[in-house]
Amino acid sequence: WCGNTLNEKSRALLDQIMQLSTYSFDVNARQNWSFLQPSLSGCESRQKLLQNTLIELSQIRNWKCTSILRPYEHFSIEINGVNPIELPQINIPAHSKKSRYSGPTYLLNQPFEQSENGLNELSISDRFVLAEYVHDILDNFESNHGLCAEMLMKLVQNESKSQVLVESIMSQMLNLNGSAFPLVYYGVVILDSCRIKNSNVPFALLNLTEYLYELTECMDAYVLDMFVEWFSYHLNNFGFRWNWEDWMENV
Repeated sequence: WCGNTLNEKSRALLDQIMQLSTYSFDVNARQNWSFLQPSLSGCESRQKLLQNTLIELSQIRNWKCTSILRPYEHFSIEINGVNPIELPQINIPAHSKKSRYSGPTYLLNQPFEQSENGLNELSISDRFVLAEYVHDILDNFESNHGLCAEMLMKLVQNESKSQVLVESIMSQMLNLNGSAFPLVYYGVVILDSCRIKNSNVPFALLNLTEYLYELTECMDAYVLDMFVEWFSYHLNNFGFRWNWEDWMENV
């Protein structure tokens, strides 16, 4: 979110943050990484993903994320005529034994295959920002699942963004620590998103479901039950139509 501002106003500080992050990763590379192990894959793959993420971040030169909404740019003349507002300084409390920190958040990251239309994978910053927007919309439109699906569709205009959409919903729904909302809420939002005209969600959902199916052997039992329950609910609403031929060899 603030990478572009740091890059423009304090590149040295941004470089320092990246160097400390890389150093911390290298120091702990041989330690027990079980805390990174999510419900859907082994901790070795998580460690590799984190390493690749750090490498990609260190190579970024233009930090302006295209996925961040900037409505204020439409009012640049009005904003420039207003006196700047001084923001209060934020003082971070010192660490103590009573300090409590949030745990790691796991986000599904399905390998993206280039489509026939030549769509390239989104940058890591775009994926992160889109996932944050999806979670915010899910939280703010819980009382109206239809409107929630419409708002989500405004974020995604191509296959790669639709993939991030379904990954974000599934990540929250299959959270090992418990999802924020009942499973049926996520199920209905996915149904509504699939039924919207010209939606790319059905294709992205098909790919992600088959990807999750391949990971069932290493899923936590609780997460597997959630996945089966959602998939049964979803199929029931579409007359149990699916590309069952691809799964026949496992029957």
